[in-house]
Amino acid sequence: MAGSDIKKRETWGKTIDFVLALIGFSVGLGNIWRFPYLCYKNGGGIGWASVIIVQFLNIYYIVILGWALFYMFASFTSELPWSRCGNEWNTPNCVDYTTSAVNSAVNSSSVNTSMVNTTISTIMANMSTVPTAIASAVKVSASEEYWERRVLKISNALDEPGTVNWDLALCLLLGWIICYLCVFKGVKSTGKVVYFTATFPYILLTILLIRAVTLPGAGEGIKFYLTPDLSRLGDGQVWLDAGTQVFFSYSIGLGTLIALGSYNRFHHNCYRDSIIFACVNSGTSFYGGSRTCFRRLSRSSSSDAIGSTLVGSVFLHGLLLGLDSEFVGIEGFVTAIVDSVS
Repeated sequence: MAGSDIKKRETWGKTIDFVLALIGFSVGLGNIWRFPYLCYKNGGGIGWASVIIVQFLNIYYIVILGWALFYMFASFTSELPWSRCGNEWNTPNCVDYTTSAVNSAVNSSSVNTSMVNTTISTIMANMSTVPTAIASAVKVSASEEYWERRVLKISNALDEPGTVNWDLALCLLLGWIICYLCVFKGVKSTGKVVYFTATFPYILLTILLIRAVTLPGAGEGIKFYLTPDLSRLGDGQVWLDAGTQVFFSYSIGLGTLIALGSYNRFHHNCYRDSIIFACVNSGTSFYGGSRTCFRRLSRSSSSDAIGSTLVGSVFLHGLLLGLDSEFVGIEGFVTAIVDSVS
């Protein structure tokens, strides 16, 4: 077909024309009639459901902050308590990071010798000790025992609740006090606190990232993190996890974003803020992907010169990231309650 025979297609006069056409097509009687009817049919209370959910989130999230406070205080020592065995909470099966590495090397070098010297009679003579040997072979890292037996103080069974863990209880109380001090004056105090809690973690993240990339094997880890496996795009679980992360990261459905937005002026540029918010949120997830190596960092830094200071920065970073999420969530909950009674 000749180029002159192609009819030029009509275009929208303005971009807003297209957007309004989309809205006009999708927004109809179903929004006005069907949706309120379904809410009434199923009990209503969409706003209150959001308030209840965000409060449940606040209750369990503060517990994680209590753990971060506990670990941060514990890191203010010359030797990290979870870096070695021999503490009162450790068991005979405990093995620290250095010992496990040495044993692994020794076992791999001596396995052939032990196999050559083993005879049938020796095996038969030691069959009775197999259960004991298997039990003693189950090794637990010092950091895992510290978490389960010192921090959580896990009981042996559900019917043995144990006593109050006062160390964690005090850390939990401190977390609530800090959150109260951040919100007790409303958005005036919250707006000032987030200058620190929302920006300083990026400084810590950069410092920890620089340190992490200097560790052995960092190059392989970064390569694995940045090299995509395109074949996984056909896996539905990948898309499910991606959608779950978006809903969780953006706190969709909790009502907190609506509560915070209600404090803006009427002509505030919310469109600009939403773009900045989305870019920073997703960008932080990508930038902080190397945080998976911080576990390795906390285990290996006990023998470094900067030692506990660096590890303490890891937990301070986590504390600040969780702190503003917690007290902003509390602000959203309080806003809904105050608006409903005023």
